[in-house]
Amino acid sequence: TTLAIGESMVLISSEGNVISTHALVKPGLKEKNKIIPVAPPTFGDFDNDGLLDIILLANDGFYGYTLQQGSGSYLFPTLVVALIFIMTYMLMVHEKHVKPDKNHGGKR
Repeated sequence: TTLAIGESMVLISSEGNVISTHALVKPGLKEKNKIIPVAPPTFGDFDNDGLLDIILLANDGFYGYTLQQGSGSYLFPTLVVALIFIMTYMLMVHEKHVKPDKNHGGKR
């Protein structure tokens, strides 16, 4: 994995695929206020999550970027919700078509 820093940070896999990009813009400010790194990035785990984080020394201070591990996929939660809806629909259809038992369900 390689980190390239210029006008943005680009994380590149060993196969050459772009994993992530991040614009170097000061938080809360417009695009014209870019962060200008003045030294190579420093790597360290400053949030104790086991992943290396990135610290940039810029012309106006330090900037820290934490890396977060996650799948980034909404596929599993979407499938679970769809399965719940399908099962609820099937239960409603089944209840609608089931007729009450004449021996036990009527008035006496």
